Amino acid sequence: EVRAAAARLAARARHGLSLPSAGRPAVSDLLLLAPGAPLPEGLEGAAAGARGHARVAPGERLGIYWEAYPPPSPGEVRWSLALRDERGGFWRGLGGALGLARRAGGEVGLEWSEAAPSGGTLPRAVDLALPAGLPEGDYALVLTARFAGHSAVTAERAVRVSPAGR
Repeated sequence: EVRAAAARLAARARHGLSLPSAGRPAVSDLLLLAPGAPLPEGLEGAAAGARGHARVAPGERLGIYWEAYPPPSPGEVRWSLALRDERGGFWRGLGGALGLARRAGGEVGLEWSEAAPSGGTLPRAVDLALPAGLPEGDYALVLTARFAGHSAVTAERAVRVSPAGR
């Protein structure tokens, strides 16, 4: 539940959650930040700057917050953040999932590595500038974390690109 008293807004969402096994890394869902919100250093700041919807405009700057839960031993984490094009409808998507067709427009993204502490919570936030010519439609933000010696963990967030973020 998130409340923004100044804007007189409130939002609530409930989702099923599968908890990671002990000693295995995990990542939270991706939280989209309101335009102009500063990049937060923790969950409290992220909640205060949360966006109330998942609509973005081409060329808009988009803040994204998440938390990672590293394994008990220190090491390196390789991050990958991509914007995957989901346009094309059910049949194209099914064909792509089965390896029989390519998704419309493909995928763009970025990657980086950093040292990861052992255990605890690792809050992260990035500010992305979306391409100005990004076509209208459905996309997915896909975050992947690869902690040394462990399987990759992924979080996805659907977004809708439309003029002026409507």
